[in-house]
Amino acid sequence: MRFLVISLFIAFVLCLPQAAQERGAEIPWQGLLSIPATGLGYMVTFFHELGHAATWWFFGYPALPTFDAEYGGGMTYHAERSVLLLCGLYALSVLAAGSMAAKQWLLPALVIFVLAAVHGVLVWTGGDEVLGLFMGHGAEILVGGFCLYRGMAGMTDGSQVERWLNAVFGWFVFLRIFDFCYGLATDEVAREVYEQQKGGHGFGDLSRLADLLNISLPAVAVCTLLLAAGVMMVAVVAGYRARQNTV
Repeated sequence: MRFLVISLFIAFVLCLPQAAQERGAEIPWQGLLSIPATGLGYMVTFFHELGHAATWWFFGYPALPTFDAEYGGGMTYHAERSVLLLCGLYALSVLAAGSMAAKQWLLPALVIFVLAAVHGVLVWTGGDEVLGLFMGHGAEILVGGFCLYRGMAGMTDGSQVERWLNAVFGWFVFLRIFDFCYGLATDEVAREVYEQQKGGHGFGDLSRLADLLNISLPAVAVCTLLLAAGVMMVAVVAGYRARQNTV
């Protein structure tokens, strides 16, 4: 419990510089705290854009993740869908499922078949675009959950420094997501600022997702917050139990 509380407190302190800047406030040692906080922020951006890129590639869109030197944060650019790439993905799925079925590995073959079928439905219905837009924040949530679980469970080859770094980064990711989503859900000014990012209007992932699904931005923010909270709780409980079973 002490490890959980201390790592959470450290992450909270590292989140303060950005939170203060966004609210026009100042905190003690803001410049000093901004150094590690900025580094962690770039790591979050890296995983965010990687999540977009990996999802676009998975659905046949060649994509390139980049850092945005002009406006900050990142940007992932993707081309039109490549039919050749999409057919290649399905061909690999058929080969993998067929190879496993031939070896009597029926369950893995069935899993691949079901995943390929779901993939096809998403492509046909446009669900791939929904996932492509969401999986920036989705990747943050998954990586944050993995790091938090790894830190809580002590899965760091005995390195206490690595364990602390994993837990602090995991908490840092979730605290940023909670602050971000809470602002979009409750604060009109935060929504206006978010809508005007990148020098345009409605360029944010959640803004585009809200338009695509024809629902409000606050509703998308609340759903994202709830998903993040669920993953965080699973990571903490599972990590704690794994730690108890190894000591």
